[in-house]
Amino acid sequence: MTKLLEGLAIAALLLMYTMTAVHWGDLPEKYPTHFNAAGTPNRWGTKDGTLLLPVIATGMFLLLTFVTRNVKQYNVPFPVNQQAPEVRAEMRQFLTAIKTVVMIMLAYIHGRSMAVATGRADGLGRSFLPLFLLATFGVVAIYMLRLRRYRSAT
Repeated sequence: MTKLLEGLAIAALLLMYTMTAVHWGDLPEKYPTHFNAAGTPNRWGTKDGTLLLPVIATGMFLLLTFVTRNVKQYNVPFPVNQQAPEVRAEMRQFLTAIKTVVMIMLAYIHGRSMAVATGRADGLGRSFLPLFLLATFGVVAIYMLRLRRYRSAT
């Protein structure tokens, strides 16, 4: 499962660069750089701003990958044996799942930004924020429930 999640995160990241390369010539000079909670663009910049989100996503991907592989202590709301291989594997998979959700979200925002810039869309859509929050907190809830079986008496 961890390899599948990692592959999805990488695919989302590569998709952002591919979208940028394929659609660069079609993009107008005015480009949405921020969206409000309703998914409507509320700040605009230049076409060069198109490159910023993939670069930020790459930085986040690298940071989350580093943390996933090098963290020695996890912050879990109940005591678990953090040195147990099963717990460490669950936590690595949890962090990889969060990374995947973030990369998919950023790829979606990037694609919709391009669609808004070219007049093919008017925003992220009203369902974007609730779905992203549901996906994020859903992943947290699933892995916290999975970790409960490793709860220690401490």
